[in-house]
Amino acid sequence: MKFQYFRFFLSPINGTGNLFTQLEDSKINSINEVFKKDFDGTYRGMSYSIRYIEQYEDIVYLKVAKHTSVRRNKSPEENFELESIEHWPFINMIVSLAKDIDGSYGQLIAIEHKSSVIDNPTNLLRDWADSKNTELSNYGYVLSINPITNKESFWNVVKQYKNQIEEVTFEYSMPNLFNTGDKLEEELKAANSNLNAAKATVSFSNKAGVLILSEDNTLLKQSADYVDNGGGEFKIKKKGEKSCIVSAKKIKTKKFEIEDFNLEIKNSDDLIKVFKTILEQK
Repeated sequence: MKFQYFRFFLSPINGTGNLFTQLEDSKINSINEVFKKDFDGTYRGMSYSIRYIEQYEDIVYLKVAKHTSVRRNKSPEENFELESIEHWPFINMIVSLAKDIDGSYGQLIAIEHKSSVIDNPTNLLRDWADSKNTELSNYGYVLSINPITNKESFWNVVKQYKNQIEEVTFEYSMPNLFNTGDKLEEELKAANSNLNAAKATVSFSNKAGVLILSEDNTLLKQSADYVDNGGGEFKIKKKGEKSCIVSAKKIKTKKFEIEDFNLEIKNSDDLIKVFKTILEQK
């Protein structure tokens, strides 16, 4: 099995003065709304379903399936006639509800990577989040999901296209788990509280394609680290190019030597151990 990794954020949408977010169980209700309710949706003509299976400690196990049909031949007694039957190929999704990432895996989504089932999990997860946010507004929260990128992916792109980059854009989800103590996170938390903002975007551009992007720049370094941890995404535009290089295409992926949870894991204790190993994603 291969898994790809994402961060999820549940950010208050009306600052500290929101009636709902002042309620003790409002975030718990939001988490239950997102991860413990079955969901059926349509994305770009594809019908898909997300089904809650079970919760083990602070880990939620779900399955994500797409609706297709399979054509097959009937038996010789039925003259091998063709028929179409429903088919729901699925992938596994493991969600950590841990409160922080200090020595742990934090608020994380690990979703099985199987392109024959779900070609682009980033877009599907964000479509799911958009649909869920309609209900979450009742609790005073908004959900956002970002891929965790391969370490140093931003700086690798910067080095590869040195003196060819004309624009860099960072989009940040408002922090609710990192607690890094750096200036960027402090500013984002202040924006969330004072401006009632769930996301923030900053861009730097030079049409001549000579942006100076140095690892010594504190804002750039903190932004790149924040994106690496799943706190947002970056877009880099090369001079003369219309499309951008985006972090969402550089998702951290890890392979595990297991084929099927149901066949290879006999009890819930073993399953929890495997889930924790996957979520540690080291």
